Amino acid sequence: MTSSELPDPPGSAERGRHDPSLVERLILVGTGPRAGQGIDRVTSTTLRYMFRAALHRTDPKRYIFYTHDAHGEAEARKVLARLDSRTKEHANTSMAVRSFLRQLRGSEAAQNTESETKLRGDT
Repeated sequence: MTSSELPDPPGSAERGRHDPSLVERLILVGTGPRAGQGIDRVTSTTLRYMFRAALHRTDPKRYIFYTHDAHGEAEARKVLARLDSRTKEHANTSMAVRSFLRQLRGSEAAQNTESETKLRGDT
């Protein structure tokens, strides 16, 4: 199957799965096993870190994606500085609040589905 025959997949992960020659490197961020450790606290943790970032006037990614020690802070500063240095045409677009809330609801739904499966004894 050539790349022109591929359906238009929604993201790089799907594109790489359909035709690995199209993707040189693929980094999946924020992925993990369904109902993994802490998944039941995703919403409260995310909102708490966003509040903390607002208090410190920093990007929420600093608290959400990096450890909360000196090394995590240093790494976050490096990455966030690189992101800030992008020109407008190459910068990430801001996430809509509606999309953000939909992601949080999806995380909660995935956790609830896994809990129900465990209660029924399905594995």
